[in-house]
Amino acid sequence: VRPKVVVAGASAYSRLFARPTHLHCLYTINGTEARHRKLDLDAALWDAADLLYTGAGLGVDFTGAVAPDGMLSALFVADAHLYLKQFDGASWGTLQTVIAQSCFSPSLRYIGLTPHALFLQNIGTDQNRLMESHRSGSGFT
Repeated sequence: VRPKVVVAGASAYSRLFARPTHLHCLYTINGTEARHRKLDLDAALWDAADLLYTGAGLGVDFTGAVAPDGMLSALFVADAHLYLKQFDGASWGTLQTVIAQSCFSPSLRYIGLTPHALFLQNIGTDQNRLMESHRSGSGFT
């Protein structure tokens, strides 16, 4: 695989996740795009990139997790919101808002098949609060 050339002043951050037959790369580019690529472990070929989100404020504040049923989830901060998007192995689902407030340092874990997001919110000068939200029905609580 030939690496992409990144111009001066550009940013790119990535995370890798393994599923039984694929390696997945979630990444952000230039603070404006969240993308995904997957590598078939048998063929050793990367698929074309999927665009997950276009907006502002995309950077290092993103993560992902693989659910017990194999669903890959991407959790990311953009446009002063925390979003979740899930991949069933063939396609990405709809964008879900976890919280419509500014936050940072997200972490994602599954308890059973329920995604739980942990993140920090600023509550004052040099003060941050650890917050949690999990899916309950069709939304997050």
